Amino acid sequence: MRKADPELRTQREQQIIEAAVSRFVETGFHQTSMQDVAAASGFSIGLIYRYFESKEAIIARVAQLDREATIQAVDALPDTGDIARAWAGWLGKAVADWSEPGTVRLVNEVYAEAARNPSLQATLEKSEAALGRSIEIKLEQQAGTGSIPGSAKAGHIALGLLILFDGAISRRFSSPSLPQAALDAVLLDLVTGLFAAN
Repeated sequence: MRKADPELRTQREQQIIEAAVSRFVETGFHQTSMQDVAAASGFSIGLIYRYFESKEAIIARVAQLDREATIQAVDALPDTGDIARAWAGWLGKAVADWSEPGTVRLVNEVYAEAARNPSLQATLEKSEAALGRSIEIKLEQQAGTGSIPGSAKAGHIALGLLILFDGAISRRFSSPSLPQAALDAVLLDLVTGLFAAN
């Protein structure tokens, strides 16, 4: 019996995800079938189903990978120094990444589908909760070094940072010509105010 090759599995999974995302962006999540994903990836439909049982499972994996990358970026933030500037920098980079045209279209498609698909909505909510908790943990570490007041409410600040992210993304969607430098400057002011208020 042939042993499973984890590298091959990871490579194929990535190829399927890339093909699916490309189709979701081009024709819409709802209009894309698993057969379309198979055709775009060059794999058989049977192989696609060995990796993902549905389009929702593909999006769940995309959300998981994105969450893992974002949590790594949060974990890499310093525990000392100008903490507000570090968080504002993280927010600015995240907004810039999410503002790529393909990402914008994909996010819009996924959230539109989530509005009519409770299972997908639950997946996204779980992902957001995990990200929020990772932000809280980092804030608690920073409080432990004295970089932010020990009385600061980590959960409150974490929610504030996520709200700032959502608001900045919406602003970039509605004003794509908004210079990143201007957005970064406002984010720094808002994050500094958020920390000062706690």
